Amino acid sequence: MTISVKNDLQKSKKSKRNIIETTGVVSDMIRQTSNTKTLRITTPFLDENQSPFQFKPGQFVMVRPEIKNKMIPRAYSISSSPTRSMKKNGYFDLTVRQTEKPLVSKWLNERKNGDEIQFRGPYGNFFWDENDFHAEQLVLMGAGSGITPLKSILEYIHDKRYENKVELLYSCRYESEIISKKELDELIKHTLNTKLILTLTRENEESKWPGHRGRLNKKLIENELRSNNFNLEKTKFYLCGTPDFVNAMIEILFDIGIKKQYILHEKWD
Repeated sequence: MTISVKNDLQKSKKSKRNIIETTGVVSDMIRQTSNTKTLRITTPFLDENQSPFQFKPGQFVMVRPEIKNKMIPRAYSISSSPTRSMKKNGYFDLTVRQTEKPLVSKWLNERKNGDEIQFRGPYGNFFWDENDFHAEQLVLMGAGSGITPLKSILEYIHDKRYENKVELLYSCRYESEIISKKELDELIKHTLNTKLILTLTRENEESKWPGHRGRLNKKLIENELRSNNFNLEKTKFYLCGTPDFVNAMIEILFDIGIKKQYILHEKWD
């Protein structure tokens, strides 16, 4: 997922302590949908103490490919948990949808096992802080490839065996466009106090899709918050998707009475 990064880069540059530039190696290419792949990138040990590449769940990296003799940096959210990189031969995942402006996304989707990818990071203030009193409970809201940083957060909670209450509200146009469906189902199945709501906005009415249809709306969100007994003083909302999606969700949350400081968002181009 390519994200808008201007503000996050400016904020991240104020603290460069954990930002590194290095090269990873593609160890796997996982097909997600007809136009989306996950690149599994093995991360090197960075110094004599063998410290792995470290990031927080929800952050992103700047991929730095050289295409036609020109360096073209692009920001992509990390879609795996930091726990997966914190070991020898550790890795992180980038889930990349080939877009209508395909220069970098096409280049990434054409990578093969063994190819090197230069990157810099981590960046971003869109992450879950497990020590945040006001984020003991989480509502993750994503559309399309906006699932990527949310999956990182959910996977982290699973790997750490935390018992935080988490609900993921995920909207796609068609069933065929759902990213990481099997992984999400497994994470929800094996993580305590978690729930997944999937809704499709353009699925054929004659299809056998058993889940929700239509956009995420105020009625659905209010019902989920109420029926699952979320404590809104201890709940943070993480929104990721197109600007239209994120803006619409923010408006709904404000209407419900959620305060601005409890909402974090990331918009992708």
